[in-house]
Amino acid sequence: MPALRRATPVPAVPCPAFPPLMKHLLVLLPFVWQSAAAQTMPAIPKRPVSRPVSPSERRITSPLAATPGPEQVVRDFLRYYQANVDTLHYLICPRCIADTTDKDTSSLRPFSLSNADIEAYLAALNAGGWLAPAYLSGTRTYLRGVAAELRSRPRYDYGNPFGLEKDPILLHFDWKADLDSLRTSRARTIVRGHTAHVRIPSPDFNSDGRLGMAFSLIHNNGRWLITEIKPWLPE
Repeated sequence: MPALRRATPVPAVPCPAFPPLMKHLLVLLPFVWQSAAAQTMPAIPKRPVSRPVSPSERRITSPLAATPGPEQVVRDFLRYYQANVDTLHYLICPRCIADTTDKDTSSLRPFSLSNADIEAYLAALNAGGWLAPAYLSGTRTYLRGVAAELRSRPRYDYGNPFGLEKDPILLHFDWKADLDSLRTSRARTIVRGHTAHVRIPSPDFNSDGRLGMAFSLIHNNGRWLITEIKPWLPE
């Protein structure tokens, strides 16, 4: 058996020393990598801090409550009508509010009411958008009937001709006193879904058996609109 030879030891090769600059780069390398990663990665949004919700914020607002109520619509219309009633009457009957004392009527032309006069009156009457198309249509039909009557039976004098003896809205003679009373009287309002009825008592109507005025409304396209105005009669 041959004798075993001892392995010759391999001399250790010394590791080359790093230059001083390389040592600094190795120290800074982890920080450079973290900075680059922070710029490329999207930021994590912070979780909002929760807070208690007040009862007013929990309340759901009804679409009907976001607009003026039926009584407020009626009040706004009456307030506007009272402030402009003479101007509105003048649009359909310029001589109705004229002073009739010592007036010579021999040179007067007969009363007339054109479609243009009627449309101008309706536009001014509904300046605030309180009236429903159905109510405007009914008033238009009434005034066109008055115009036809004036053509068939001409009137030349001053004053109120046939069909315009009363206020066309309140259907009463002393409309100024009526408007004062309606403005201050307490209303009675009944709301059923998208319809409402507002009744306003007035002692000035007692002479012809009325209790006051009654208004019917409908809620349409986010607004309450007046569909009917009529005398409030005893049931």
